[in-house]
Amino acid sequence: MTDSRREGEENLSSSPSSSALFVEIPHIVDGIKLNTTLQNLLEEAFDDEGKLSGKTFPFLGQLRAKVRTMKADILQTLDSIVQLPSIKSKLALESGGPLISEVASSNGAGRLVLPINPKYASALGIVHDSSRSGKTVYVEPSEIVGPTNDLRVVERDLEAEEARVWRLLTEQVWNNQRDLRASVQAVAQLDLCVARYTLGQRLEGVIPDVQDEGIISLRNAKHPVLLLRKMEKVVGSDISLGVDGKQGLVLTGPNSGGKTLILKLLGLLALMSRSGIPIPAEHGDMDGVYLPRVDFFDPVLADIGDIQSVDSDLSTFSGHMYICREVLALTKGGNGKNSLVLMDELGSGTDPNQGVAIAQALLEALLDTGCRVVITTHYMALKQLASSDDRFSVGGMQFVGGRPTYKLLPGVVGESYALAVAERLQLPQTVLDRASELLDSETRQMGDLISDLEDQKLLIDEQVVEIEERKKE
Repeated sequence: MTDSRREGEENLSSSPSSSALFVEIPHIVDGIKLNTTLQNLLEEAFDDEGKLSGKTFPFLGQLRAKVRTMKADILQTLDSIVQLPSIKSKLALESGGPLISEVASSNGAGRLVLPINPKYASALGIVHDSSRSGKTVYVEPSEIVGPTNDLRVVERDLEAEEARVWRLLTEQVWNNQRDLRASVQAVAQLDLCVARYTLGQRLEGVIPDVQDEGIISLRNAKHPVLLLRKMEKVVGSDISLGVDGKQGLVLTGPNSGGKTLILKLLGLLALMSRSGIPIPAEHGDMDGVYLPRVDFFDPVLADIGDIQSVDSDLSTFSGHMYICREVLALTKGGNGKNSLVLMDELGSGTDPNQGVAIAQALLEALLDTGCRVVITTHYMALKQLASSDDRFSVGGMQFVGGRPTYKLLPGVVGESYALAVAERLQLPQTVLDRASELLDSETRQMGDLISDLEDQKLLIDEQVVEIEERKKE
């Protein structure tokens, strides 16, 4: 804890004073409080190996030195005994085994013994054990019985002294338990601050502007998990929610185009912002040229993926409706003001006409509570909400050359490109041709129109970038 306090003070002194990540560190570091006497005692109580220090506790050191000397004397005596011709002839030789000339510790008493032929054992000392074959007994020579007994006495004194020192340390810790508990909590908070800062550095992130108006305004926001995987190119997206009264955002576009990824991105960034973790999004300097904004959302609610369950007797549609019911319950009565709701393929898993009707009714009910809602959909009726309800905006996932770019185009209604995706995944051409024939002309015309609009927007975006670059020159 002392080291943690020092590290906290060093981090504070070496960090930009304007960094929001370090604003709370002085208060946290102040919470690390140790009694000076206890602090000095604990710092000096242990040696470099983590054992009780014989230097700090001299009697402990004396006993340890005495034990080492006595053990060395016993080993020296045994070495002398083994070298005697009268003893060498009595050492046991197991069938096929080598002659054992080194002392060993018996399993029972832990005393030093020699392997001896059984017929000589009683005349040499105390028998402590024997081999399975009975051809060897393990004898403690009479010459070391007394010294070993003396060693055991000193070892017990050593154990008693170590216990006394541990009691002393324990009493000191117990007497300071209140400050220590507070210090442990402070160290945990400090560690959390460092972890948030470290993650933010890895993501090259920034602390966003956080208010309580339910607004998200991001430029080139990138998925943090993809960045941490060090993928070569992570596509960023511009995302706006809650601005100009737009409470809802409808994400459209092809399967495997990145709609669900945007949902998860929003959920992660909302939670990161709430937790004080820097987010990976474009930002200017801290003087206000541009700062991403992710307001404080609590709760963040999500319905993403298939929750079909045989055990719970839930179909895909039933599972989604169960979650929708829970979301409505959590956001009713004014509780939706700071809620962010993320729903993937709302209204799917049932008759399309009825699914659309239920989905739109749910969206309207959620917006009436003040929620911010983001959904993904392939339903044209939901795609058109932005034109019929001022509370909604729309965004489409870009699709170029028959392949998704994973870039979100704000204000664009994305085509589902089901045939293009099926072709990319190598569905048989005969099936693709027949599917194209079955599409009614109005659907084909709408798809072509959306595709043309996307191409035009892409061209305009490229021209805007070119103009901006010329201005810089």
